[in-house]
Amino acid sequence: MGKVNCTNIYRVILLMALVCMGTAQTVRAQDITGSNSKISVQAKSSDSVPKKEQIDNSQILDAQKEIVDERIKNLESTIFGQKELIEKLEWKLDSLNKKPETGEMNFSIWSSILLGSVAVIVTVLGVGIAILSFIGYRELIQKGTESAKLIAAERTKLEFDQFIADGKLDAVIAEGINRIVYRGIASGQNDDDGDNAPNN
Repeated sequence: MGKVNCTNIYRVILLMALVCMGTAQTVRAQDITGSNSKISVQAKSSDSVPKKEQIDNSQILDAQKEIVDERIKNLESTIFGQKELIEKLEWKLDSLNKKPETGEMNFSIWSSILLGSVAVIVTVLGVGIAILSFIGYRELIQKGTESAKLIAAERTKLEFDQFIADGKLDAVIAEGINRIVYRGIASGQNDDDGDNAPNN
């Protein structure tokens, strides 16, 4: 067998219960009307009863008939109400089981479209920011390197000019020149020893 649709099973059970209730009420109504006809047959057959008792019996029978008629009307209105209720329940079940048509847009379709569009927008923004950050990072490193070179060159020139102006480099320059000039002359002395080198 295939899959059994639970809503159809519930529908059948509900309809069977309502039909059983309606049938039971109809049988009760028939029982009441049947007992009423029995009472009227007994009243007709009792012609030998005195007239006063017949009048009392006929009043009782009329009162019982009115009660039975009122019960029948109540049962008919209950059955009519149950029929309306059954129709409403069937309509609700049909509307729940009804699949949306291809052109029909419902909440789930709209929410999925909106969530998809938000995901696309966030993805595009993320990729754009990543590209810009990579380009910006590379440019930041290049500009940092260039500015470091410029600052280092300027700072070195300033320090060098300051050393020259203060005369701190005169001794170092003279010692370097002496080492180059007198390199091979003093054979017994160490090249690194600057104390024996002639000073100008």
